[in-house]
Amino acid sequence: MSSQNNDAPEGFKMTELGLLPEEWTVVALGDITMRTKQRDPRREPECRFKYVDVSGISREQLKIIEFSEYLTL
Repeated sequence: MSSQNNDAPEGFKMTELGLLPEEWTVVALGDITMRTKQRDPRREPECRFKYVDVSGISREQLKIIEFSEYLTL
């Protein structure tokens, strides 16, 4: 999914997403996540899952900085 570009600074490569570190790989989100149906922890007994809200993703660090974990009994 990526292409090399000689104009990229050392240690980086140009991809369809823009400039990325050479060791990073561009993949489709569906290839690294598991699609699930929407769940309401109040209605599903004995269900455990992690929930990442958009506000839990750092724009500066480009990583998940906060998530909620639910265990319903």
